[in-house]
Amino acid sequence: MKKKLLHLFGVLTLLFSALFPSISSVADAATDSGFMRKAHITTISGYGEPTSGFKRGNSILPHFIVDDNIGKAYCYNWELDAPDRPGQVYNQYQFWNGMGEAEGPHKASQVAAAMMQGYHLNQDTGQWEVGESFRALAQQGYQEVLNSFPYKISPSYSLADYEQDVTQAVIWKLDGSPLTEGYNEALLGTSFGAALYDYARNHPLDQATAEATHVVVKSNGKVVNDSNPLVIDSKTLKSPIFTIEGYNGAISLENLNGNIKVVDAQTGKTVDHIMPGKTYYLKASTEGKNDQLDLGYQKVSDSHYFSVENLNTGANANNPYQNLVNLATKTTHLPVKYVFEGKESSTTSSESTTSSTNESNTTSSESTTSSTHESN
Repeated sequence: MKKKLLHLFGVLTLLFSALFPSISSVADAATDSGFMRKAHITTISGYGEPTSGFKRGNSILPHFIVDDNIGKAYCYNWELDAPDRPGQVYNQYQFWNGMGEAEGPHKASQVAAAMMQGYHLNQDTGQWEVGESFRALAQQGYQEVLNSFPYKISPSYSLADYEQDVTQAVIWKLDGSPLTEGYNEALLGTSFGAALYDYARNHPLDQATAEATHVVVKSNGKVVNDSNPLVIDSKTLKSPIFTIEGYNGAISLENLNGNIKVVDAQTGKTVDHIMPGKTYYLKASTEGKNDQLDLGYQKVSDSHYFSVENLNTGANANNPYQNLVNLATKTTHLPVKYVFEGKESSTTSSESTTSSTNESNTTSSESTTSSTHESN
């Protein structure tokens, strides 16, 4: 009886999803295949490509928008035309579930890296932007487009247009696009395009790393924390070498004490962000006060994969056809304590002395009180 009821509930669930595709509810709960809900892509009748609603002619490449304020999404399949059907229904999945199933985990991780450092939604600010460590390159690449791009662009072509165009071109290239359309290749030839593509290929972003739940700084094989801080040598004014683990992207240095610099141990150059797989140390100008580094990094807070509905293979099937992808991030902070040699021991000594004095005073007071009581 129980099995029959469960089967009936499953049938009703699929029927409800088909009749009310834009409503998110218990009926849209994920199945074993990762299917979450139905989604609608905004389309222009007769144009043949979904569009994000940007003024046609501003962006070089087509962009997309998903219902329910999910926002902009990128096309993954470069070689397939979008179904020319206004209101086309897509099956929505969590990104790594859907993309991993259709294209494999490694390819999904490369696309995730491109989106996270490319043009994406920062949920802290509600703004669409590129990763912090790529912003200077994006500005440089944008100027290259304005000054010497071989294709005509709109007079109102903006930095944001360029950033999302590059992100789209990189995603298509990761899918194996031969870049037969010249503007794709031209975009990847700019400073930002080349750097983002290289980054995505060499720093794939798996789900565990993207959600960044175990980011740590390590020095001499041990985790740096309040009880094991970085100790700055009193003579060299340098800390031991340290590295970052549990993250696969650029980490910014925020609210840095003016007396402290972070130095790349390989190059000896001062840096404004740190990367995994590299080693660093702190360098102080003078002996100062104990403080902490504020490491800021983006973690994925939301991610989606959309596969066009194809009733011939099942209403909720994950079809590797004209799939769309997007993700959003939030900033997380990791404090890293550092102390100057000698000051940590004096602090401990001071705390110990204070503790001993308090205990002595307390004992003396208790003894005096006890004697007084006995005398009375």
